[in-house]
This record gives sequence, C-alpha cells and structure tokens, in this order.
Amino acid sequence: MQLKNILSLLTFCGFICIFPSCTEEALNSCQYDIQQMNSNIAQNIIVPNMQNFSAETKQLTQHAESFTTDVNIENFRALKGAFLNAYTAYQKISIYKFGPATENGFSLRERFNTFPTNVLAIEQNIEANVTDINSLYKTNVGFPAIEYLLYGTLEDGESDILGFFNDATRKEYLKALVNDLEQKTTIVADAWQNEYGNFFASSTGNAEGSALHLLCNGFNEDYETLKNFKFKIPLGKFDGGVPQAQKAEAYYSNRSVSLALIQLQSLHRLYKGNTDNNTTEKSLYDYLVCLNAGKDADGILADVIDSQFQLIEEKLSSLNDPFSEELENNTTAVDELHLEMQKLVPLIKREMTSAFGVKISYQDNDGD
Repeated sequence: MQLKNILSLLTFCGFICIFPSCTEEALNSCQYDIQQMNSNIAQNIIVPNMQNFSAETKQLTQHAESFTTDVNIENFRALKGAFLNAYTAYQKISIYKFGPATENGFSLRERFNTFPTNVLAIEQNIEANVTDINSLYKTNVGFPAIEYLLYGTLEDGESDILGFFNDATRKEYLKALVNDLEQKTTIVADAWQNEYGNFFASSTGNAEGSALHLLCNGFNEDYETLKNFKFKIPLGKFDGGVPQAQKAEAYYSNRSVSLALIQLQSLHRLYKGNTDNNTTEKSLYDYLVCLNAGKDADGILADVIDSQFQLIEEKLSSLNDPFSEELENNTTAVDELHLEMQKLVPLIKREMTSAFGVKISYQDNDGD
C-alpha cells in the first residue's frame, strides 16, 4: 500500500512537471498560420473600421462648424446625428488600444471615452474662456464631453441648449473637442493604413509586442471595460448595490444600451473573424479550433466562448434605452446580464490566452 502511494505521488509530480509543456506541444502540432490571421484582422477588420471612424469624425467636425456658424434647430439636429454616428463608429475601434492609439502623448480610449464626464469642470472651463483643450483632463474631453454640450442635463430641452450656444466660448469649446477627435483619429487611422498596419499584418508568433499579444490584451481589456464601466459600476456594485445610472456611458443622450451592444458585437465579430459583410476568415476562433483547446463535456473552448458571446448578446438585446429606466425597473435582468458577462472573463482572459501562450500584461483596476 505504501509503495502504491509513493508511485501515485511520483506519477502526479511527473504530470505537474510536464504540464507547462502541453501548451507548447499543442502550438507546435497545430501549425496554424498566425501571420495569415493577423493579415485578415488588420486588412479586413481593423483598417476598414478605423477608416470609417475617421470619416465619421470628419463629418462631425463639418457639422459642428456649420452649427456654430449658424445656430438653428436644423443644424443642431444634424450635428447630433453626426455625433451619434461617430460615437457608434468608435465602439468598433475601442478594442485597439495599442500601437498608434497609445503614441503621440495620448491614450485614445482614455482621451475619447472617459465617463462620466465632469460637467462642473466643463462649465468652469467655458466660463474661464478656455478653448485650448490639449492639456485638459480626460473627463473634460472626448465623446462624453461633447455629449453633455449637445444634450445638456435631463432637464434641458433643445431650445434651452440652443440658447446656451449664444455663448461664443461654448461654441469654440465644442469645436475644439470635435477637432481634437478628428485630428487624433486621423493620425491613428493613417498609421493603421500604412506602416503599423503592415507591421501587424506581417507579425508572427506570440511573444510580448507581437500582434497576437497586443490583440489578445486589447481584446480582453476592451471586454472588461465594457463589463465593468458600462454595467458593473452603473449597477452599483461598488456603491452598496444602489444603481448609479449617471455613471453609465451616453447617459445624457440615452444611448447606453445601443452603444454597449455595438461594442459587444464588434468584439464577437473580431473573435470570429467576421468582416462587415459577414465574410469569415482566419480568426482567434479558428486558431482555438486548430489547437483543440479546452475540450470537455461542453465541447471545445472555441465554441464555448462563441456560445457565451451569443448568450450575452441575447440578454443585452433584450434591454432598452434609456438605461436609467432599466436600472430602476428591470434591475434583475441587468444583473443577470452582468453575471453572464462575468462568466466569459476566465474563458477569454485565462483559457484562451493560455492556449495561445500569450501573457496578459494590462492591469484590471476595477476587479472582476
């Protein structure tokens, strides 16, 4: 009996010793063309979405110029439409918080979409005739700041907001905000169209700094940003369970749910390698299939992740804007959505990246 126990222990220890090599063996046996996958993602998903976002920010700038030149209801509504188009396009590129999106002294995601915006600081800036926004803090700029200027507080109607724009500094502050978006987006989109896109498309391997490493980190960080900032915090998980609707994205324009859905769908499409016309090419999903990763009673990991994405999308699609009303009257459904979102985190952050041999290098400051 004693010898049997010793042999069992040795067998177990031997298994532990060889376990770390399992991932390497799977990677070697799969023979997946990572460069082809990166090329597909860069050329057919990232670059077109970046170019579209750049075009939408240019439209936003043009409409802001027209509105501030001639403040009337027609120009105002056209400007708000351009704003929503650009904000929607942004949801499809927020994933790519690396490369040119972190160069030139700014972080695209923090600069473009830190919410809730600081309403008091914005009004103080306008009162102080501040029109140079380059050094302003992230809660004073970006889409949330523009949203506040265009939609006002929940008590403000269109006529009220039009009246506010009789202030010349308010006009200049708005133009500065939209110009900032356009200029920085142009830099990032051009880099993806040219040298950085070429680097990404030709990258191989899984080492730190490779396209696969950057993509997996960007993918996971974007998903956790979606889960935490757009649902966990508004649900009041850090505030004793008391909903905090005012902390949600797009609170003033009542687009919280619709924008979150676009972001989730963009993550799912990237995972499956789907282009805007639904063509499927080499993808993270295909790579996991090749690796035969995580096969158990529920199937392979690739399909488990895909199914969980679909379940989350179904639950999110069942919600409606304004999100504040869902938080107040349909809290259980929002909470169930958040729970399902949480289930995806270990699948993509631990299981998927482990299968790829990729190290997670960003910090999640808001917990799980």
